[in-house]
Amino acid sequence: MMKKSIIRHFALAACLCLFATSCDNKFGDDLRSLGHRVEILEERVLEMNTSIEALQAIITTIQTNGYVTDIQHNSDGSITLTFNNGDIVTLHDGRIGQDGNDGRDGQDGHDGQDGNDGQEAELIVGVWQDIDGMWYWTVNGTWLLDADGNKVRAGAVDGKDGQDGHDGQDGHDGQDGHDGKDGIVPQVRINADGIWEISSDGGNTWVSTGVPANGKDGEPGRADIFASVTLSPDGKYLIVQLADGSDPFYIPIM
Repeated sequence: MMKKSIIRHFALAACLCLFATSCDNKFGDDLRSLGHRVEILEERVLEMNTSIEALQAIITTIQTNGYVTDIQHNSDGSITLTFNNGDIVTLHDGRIGQDGNDGRDGQDGHDGQDGNDGQEAELIVGVWQDIDGMWYWTVNGTWLLDADGNKVRAGAVDGKDGQDGHDGQDGHDGQDGHDGKDGIVPQVRINADGIWEISSDGGNTWVSTGVPANGKDGEPGRADIFASVTLSPDGKYLIVQLADGSDPFYIPIM
């Protein structure tokens, strides 16, 4: 009888050990999976900020009638551009490459009043040209506004010409206009609640975009600026299509 009892105790101990080992393995797998997702999100934040800087340089190049002097296709799928003013930028996006424009994924149909279950949230940063001819930043199809409610300008901002001196006995020459100032380069980050935030004042203040960084299944969600970057058929222009669906930019290549 004692022998059977000892055997039962050994069997129970063995089962507990196996259960503990299984739990440890699952816990370790969960930690590794979480760490991998965090790494992806950190990379995405870095790539988004790098791409925002790249878009700023593209708008400045267009405003100043600049052009591309060199194009490098990188092993990670990104593209590095060199402009005539010496700016070098890298464009990150999974759909950028040497092939033709890839079509954007179609959106799932909206459900009834219960909500839009099939549609993943996505952060899309872009630029639109307003009626004043200037380019302004947008976030998910709406203007990015500063703390005073003004649209945040992208690209180079031209300085105003100096006024001519008034005619008179010996009129003074008008003062030279001030040099144009660069537009604002927004920054993005993910807050502690897993929501994308954006700053238009160099990171002093942050505003929530309301877009979660993770999708419904817990995997990193999408965040895009560039949909595709291709060459024109004659090879004379770089065609940059933004993820917001606006008209593409045609930048001369020389």
